[in-house]
Amino acid sequence: MTSVLVHFGTLHGKPFVTYMPQPGETTPDAFVVVVNQLGQHSLWRAALPVPGGWRRQSGVMPRSDCLAAIEGAWPDIAPASVTARPGDQAAGDGEAFVHELFARQAAARPDAVAVAAGRARVTYCELDESAGRLARHLRENGVGPEVVVGVHLERGIDLIRAVLAVMKAGGGYLPLDPALPAERLTMMCAQAGPAVVLTAAAASFPCPTARMLPFAGQADLASGPAAGPVGRPHPDNLCYVIHTSGSTGDPKAVAVSYGSLASEIAPLAADYQIGPDDRVAQMAAMAFDTSVEQIFVALTRGARLTLPPSGTLAPSDLLRGIQRRGVTVVDLTPAYWHQMLALTKPDDERLRSLRLMITGGEMADPADCAAALRAVPGARLLNAYGLTEATITSALFEVSGWRPPEPWTAVPAGRPAGPARITILDGHLNPVPPGGSGEVYIGGPGVARGYIGRLGLTAERFLPDPAGEPGSRMYRTGDLGRWLMDGTLEIAGRIDRQLKVRGYRVEPGEIETVLAGHPDIEEVSVVASSNHSGHTRLVAYYTPTRTAARTALHHPRAASLRRYLLDRLPSYMVPAAFIVRHPQQNPAARPRKETGDARRAERTRAMPAQQRRQGGRGKAEPLTPTEAGLSALWARLLTQDQVGLEDEFFALGGDSLLAAEMLAHTDALFGIPADSVRSLTRSLLRDPTLRAFAAAVEDARAGRLSTDGDQAEIDFDRETRLSLKVRERGAQAGSAHGDQAPSRAEPEWRNPGEVLLTGAAGFLGAHLLSELLAATGARVHCLVRARDENAVLSRLRHAADRYELPVPRGDRVVPLPGDLAEPRLGLSDARFRELARRLDTIYHAGAQVNFIYPYQELRAANVTGTRELIRLAAMYRAIPLHYVSSTAVLAGLGVAGVREVTEETPLAYPELLHMGYVETKYVAEELLRAAGRAGLPMAIYRPLDIVGSLRTGAWSTSTEMAAMIRFIADTGLAPDIDLPLDFVPADACAAAMRHISVTAGAAGRTYHLASPEMAPIGTLVGRMRDKGYQIADIPVDDWVRELARQAARDPSHPMAAFLPLFVGRVAGGLTVAEMYLSHVFPVYGRSNTEHALLGSGIAFPPVSGELLDRNVERLMQTGYLPAPQAGQLQAHVG
Repeated sequence: MTSVLVHFGTLHGKPFVTYMPQPGETTPDAFVVVVNQLGQHSLWRAALPVPGGWRRQSGVMPRSDCLAAIEGAWPDIAPASVTARPGDQAAGDGEAFVHELFARQAAARPDAVAVAAGRARVTYCELDESAGRLARHLRENGVGPEVVVGVHLERGIDLIRAVLAVMKAGGGYLPLDPALPAERLTMMCAQAGPAVVLTAAAASFPCPTARMLPFAGQADLASGPAAGPVGRPHPDNLCYVIHTSGSTGDPKAVAVSYGSLASEIAPLAADYQIGPDDRVAQMAAMAFDTSVEQIFVALTRGARLTLPPSGTLAPSDLLRGIQRRGVTVVDLTPAYWHQMLALTKPDDERLRSLRLMITGGEMADPADCAAALRAVPGARLLNAYGLTEATITSALFEVSGWRPPEPWTAVPAGRPAGPARITILDGHLNPVPPGGSGEVYIGGPGVARGYIGRLGLTAERFLPDPAGEPGSRMYRTGDLGRWLMDGTLEIAGRIDRQLKVRGYRVEPGEIETVLAGHPDIEEVSVVASSNHSGHTRLVAYYTPTRTAARTALHHPRAASLRRYLLDRLPSYMVPAAFIVRHPQQNPAARPRKETGDARRAERTRAMPAQQRRQGGRGKAEPLTPTEAGLSALWARLLTQDQVGLEDEFFALGGDSLLAAEMLAHTDALFGIPADSVRSLTRSLLRDPTLRAFAAAVEDARAGRLSTDGDQAEIDFDRETRLSLKVRERGAQAGSAHGDQAPSRAEPEWRNPGEVLLTGAAGFLGAHLLSELLAATGARVHCLVRARDENAVLSRLRHAADRYELPVPRGDRVVPLPGDLAEPRLGLSDARFRELARRLDTIYHAGAQVNFIYPYQELRAANVTGTRELIRLAAMYRAIPLHYVSSTAVLAGLGVAGVREVTEETPLAYPELLHMGYVETKYVAEELLRAAGRAGLPMAIYRPLDIVGSLRTGAWSTSTEMAAMIRFIADTGLAPDIDLPLDFVPADACAAAMRHISVTAGAAGRTYHLASPEMAPIGTLVGRMRDKGYQIADIPVDDWVRELARQAARDPSHPMAAFLPLFVGRVAGGLTVAEMYLSHVFPVYGRSNTEHALLGSGIAFPPVSGELLDRNVERLMQTGYLPAPQAGQLQAHVG
């Protein structure tokens, strides 16, 4: 009777059983060692004929003896083709490698953008030349064929540059993710043996084999020839090393050659139909081999590669990024697709740029595939299958036209891609007929070298390929599969314990080995579970030592075990739940699959603490606003009724993607600085209780949370320095600027003919445009961020319609597509100089307005843009520059104890402002004053809260005050605070600026555009009550807690964006919002404004019932405010 391996499992809810003959049980343990012409060794069953190109190296021996012989006889997995003669092969031999195909694109399309990361861009020519310089630098440091180079850089342009440079130098790159624990990085280096490690900072991990080579990006490549080293690698030379999980506790270092990568990328790029018009998202981590495919299918075909920030990107952020960047190709794991598709709708406008969607890394869900095709009708959807050992993708399935015959039918893996050859063999290595199950083997030129330093394992997994070229090998995948009747491949499971978690291969044995090293752990087993979305997560069952069980509250805490693993393993290998088995239970052998009882036990242990308790604990301790907001956010994301301070995120069903989504919402709700996100992520992993995470959020907001490479505090002295030479008025553009084009004479600022207006599509800017068109004869050049002139005009018409202004028409409106954040304002050099020659006045009302982003995120648009406008104004003719700032720049003075200021009071205490937007306004003002001292005519205008016009009351609902009124109306709750309201109508502001600019000119003065009589917020609330709103005044702390809860429940509420202003103590123990209360913010005068407007007929009204009524009624008429008592949000206070 033949013994069989019986494999039980479920596939999309349907049970299946696979039987595979096990010849090792019925035939002698008889093997031989075989060797091919490249000196590659393999283990081969003695009873089978030796395939062509292979010869026996030993007699018949047991498996263990053969493996011992291989370990002793095979010095290195590098083939003889590169060890026998390590010199360069003659140029032109063989097919082009990926870095050579990239260089061809750089020659053909030098000015096309190759890589975009945030606001950073690099062209094909720039990237090729800088990579060539770095390659020469690497060669000078000993890098060449068969030399491994560690790349310890964050995802970004420098990382892509480094990878290309290593290839141009002929070496092999080893990705070393800075997010990995130091112990893991050291282990990876010990296996791969890099000679050099490129790193952006002092590496925090020891690597005895390597010399650390600091690399600061483009700054390190300013000199030297652009051409890379002469010569090219051999196709069999090492190209890169990727680590996968290992069952014995150590990761496996897979070595892939230049030829293998080249053989796969070109056919895949053709299958994907990648072209120069594509924008390909590079979503995979560099430690994951899908990243190699994503990078080079783009760069070898002239497409643009778009890079997200480092770390796991929240699905909601990706949706916004796809729309903003116009991404056309995206490749995600099924788990990521599931989370992102849950946020989409049919024909989702955010995904309309996509033409190709790829999923792979684990089993695809048919329901998610259908949802993807509904969200992006007309796009292609491909299911990709492959393994690192066979160079990424070996099979593709076109899902777009597929209809599953049954709901549980698996999405097929498809047909072989490119040169890959897939066979399904039984235990005797015989082909299995269609419909029968067997193990999947992959052959072809994409088969990797093997595992560095693991000779025996390489010989076991990389076997002679009887159907391939003589001497070729095939990789034994360990996947169970079958050929369907239409010739497509279906993957049905594994023959071992290997799991797929978010696309990563995970060997539970590796986690068990590491966790067993914990001093308080006696036994451990790691199994797969499913979270509420149906995707795999890891659960660790452990038995503590008897000593630990007696002394450590009966068992080690999960947080302790999680921290222990995070110091040794990647985060995706850390179990979501840790379940204790006490020693007296004497558990049986480790479970291979969870039973129903085990799953129920896990759910019981993972249940929120307050749901497990029988009876109350008395009055619950009050939550801080941060804790209240996070509790509501976690409850919404994790589908819990409530979440307590001691509840753990992962024990409640959270996984890494939900964590990314939660962190994205946390960043938005609480205004977390970008450089703190990684540390906040690590805090969640180390202690995932709500209490600990809320404390970490508070630390991040206050700048106390340690970060990787802490961002330096803003150097306001450096930021406000300006080196400027102002050309004399009336001087001609001359040789100093390299052109002889004539300029207009002295600017006619009293009767301007040519005006530049920034921010014309904004609230105040639209009113300024209307005022200038009505009250002057000037042509107004409108700088608007848009793709072309038609888009500029469209945005101007939309703004006029929104604020009930006359639609700007005729040739007096000059559309100027540009960007404040770009050099020369995003204009061509010729257009920039032409404006400098012709303009009479500049009105700078544009800015990136965001009360959450830190200074560095807003600096490009709000500070650098102002510098560029100063440069333009000073270039030829000293053009008057009128700048719109904000009275909020006075907040630092108030915190410092200054109680009264005038328009001439020097600004001070910027370090007390604690809001990035206001900090940029402070710096811009100081730059303008420096320009004024250098001779540039300038004036500064400071409004606080700009409200609806005197004529119509049309108001911008994106303001904080509009959002606050909406929140009060929605909840029926108002904060009991001494907040003064300085409301100034938009049309009055615009008229005042226009009048001052043509009468008083730009004489270096500051003007407070302020109301002569302010009102407390209580007056506004009273007027709302008069209109039927039932509103209760409550203590401000209670009001902020309710704001935090509601913002977490409904992040789309207008007030949610302003929550960071009300939480977290910053300057002098105040929140940002408290800095603007009457007893803190200084009283400010308006004498300059009053004097300049005297006799003009332009006046700012008092903040009276009439003004308040007009604006509130307008918000009601437009539907922004709910009708009184209609659908108020449920609030709980206390």
